[in-house]
Amino acid sequence: MESITERLLTTGFGRPSGLLGRLGGRLMAHGNAATELHVVALAAPAEQDVVLRGCGAPARGHG
Repeated sequence: MESITERLLTTGFGRPSGLLGRLGGRLMAHGNAATELHVVALAAPAEQDVVLRGCGAPARGHG
C-alpha cells in the first residue's frame, strides 16, 4: 500500500500529472538549470546544432 507521501511524490515527480506534476516540473527545471547550462557549455554546440534537454525540449545553440 502506498502512503500519502509516496503518492504525492510520485504524482509530482515520478509520473508527473495535474497540478502537482506542473509544480514538480517547475521545481526540477529550476533546480537543474545551472547544471544543464554547464553541460551544454562543455559540449560547445555550434549555432546550427540542436541540444535536447529534459524530456526533449529543444534548445538551439548555446547561451
